[in-house]
Amino acid sequence: MRWLLLVMLLLPWLGGAAARAEPAEAWPSRDIRIIVPFPPGDAADSEARRLATHYAEVFGVNFVVDNRPGVSGRMGTELSARLASDGYTLIMTASGPLTLVPQILGAGYDPLVSFEPVLLPAAMPLLLLAPEGPAYAQVRDLVLRARGQRRGLAACSTGIATPSHIAAVLFARSLDLDFVHVPYRGSYAAMTDVMAARCDMLFDNAASAGRHARAGRVRAVAITTDAPQTAWPGVPALEGVRLSTFSVLVAPGGTHRLIVSQLNDIGRRFLARPEERARILAEGGQPLDLAPSQIRSYLRHEIAGWNAILRGMDLARD
Repeated sequence: MRWLLLVMLLLPWLGGAAARAEPAEAWPSRDIRIIVPFPPGDAADSEARRLATHYAEVFGVNFVVDNRPGVSGRMGTELSARLASDGYTLIMTASGPLTLVPQILGAGYDPLVSFEPVLLPAAMPLLLLAPEGPAYAQVRDLVLRARGQRRGLAACSTGIATPSHIAAVLFARSLDLDFVHVPYRGSYAAMTDVMAARCDMLFDNAASAGRHARAGRVRAVAITTDAPQTAWPGVPALEGVRLSTFSVLVAPGGTHRLIVSQLNDIGRRFLARPEERARILAEGGQPLDLAPSQIRSYLRHEIAGWNAILRGMDLARD
């Protein structure tokens, strides 16, 4: 009886050990979850769903998108860093949680150590968006509005410590404008209030915001690039604000390199399709074709770049 009891006690541990010891060559044998630390409709969510559909076709298992929004993407990204590195959990996170949140809010993960980079589709500019109508036709109209109102501009963002937030601060300071920062929980909620003219301005990822601008629901006033983009005729480059953002697929640290390599190779082949490259270019983005080691170097460069921008900025007053 003692022997039988010992076996019963060990069975759960043995089962867990067997699951952890599954050879990388046998992967995948069951469904895979992609955690997205943002609400549905954000750029990272859309990218995750496109990749999930393609990966499911290739691997023959379901890739299930699991939205876990909160704290500007920190909550879902932090959760993912603690999960098993068995290849059955992936994370489609973004530049905010990896480059800004740890520097501004702090985070229970190291963006360069806690994750294995898998796939980085593109670098994407931000659009400066305003409500439709003649009062918001150009940047100078926003300047006049800010100086004509006692409170200044209502500058909405997709959350604290996001590229959307920092871009608004840089824009207002470059023109010495007063503004009230109004953070939202993701792109969709902020965009809704810009459409209703409850916000005067919003910086948002061109990949998620572009369709609303092209449909005439909001106005694209400027773009955060060095020069005007052919994808956005008539939209000027924004002087003093040169920023880009990205969505990136990662896995928990320690995920087997063969699994990461498979996902990277198949993902890059998908993104190299003419229709995928055309989609990215039509949004004003720069398609990227990077191996995992190159993605890690890219992240390191981006973290340093944002650190240089943040140095000396007193965000407490914004």
